[in-house]
Amino acid sequence: MKPMPTSSVMISAASACIIAAAPGLGGGCADDPSAAAPPLALEFESGEYEVPTDDPALAGANIYPTTKVELQSVGAQFVLEYDLPEGLIGGELSLEFTGPRLASGVYQLVGANGDADCTYEDGALVCNETFTDLVIDHAAVTSYWSAQGLEGAALLRRQEVSQLFEADPIGILRAGT
Repeated sequence: MKPMPTSSVMISAASACIIAAAPGLGGGCADDPSAAAPPLALEFESGEYEVPTDDPALAGANIYPTTKVELQSVGAQFVLEYDLPEGLIGGELSLEFTGPRLASGVYQLVGANGDADCTYEDGALVCNETFTDLVIDHAAVTSYWSAQGLEGAALLRRQEVSQLFEADPIGILRAGT
């Protein structure tokens, strides 16, 4: 009996994805980053933005409220929109990030001001973000928090977080948590 040529028994990556996605077979194709994601339209009325820090003196002062966070599918792409907190940067900045959802479930998004890697699990959206070319208006940050009634050490902590963010513009957006 003649052995079968290897090429006639190979399953293409696309066929493997179709087979893996068939009901009862565990669903999804972990090898295909272009695998279709379900349509998505998430809107959160509020969330929070955290500037990571190891300094325990800044705990609490490194978390800022956000309003209206949206993640939605537009064709094969996903769009994240929200405003960076005014108390962090001293002004208004509306952000938009766009990109695909990878087979791993991570939304890999890029925008004019940086990038965001997001996950959505159990009703919670979490995005790890890195920014470039942000302008921080420190006088406006001080004015913002002074108008909120902060003074003394509490005001200094908010100013320090803003300076930390300017030096290392990374953060974590959370909504639905």
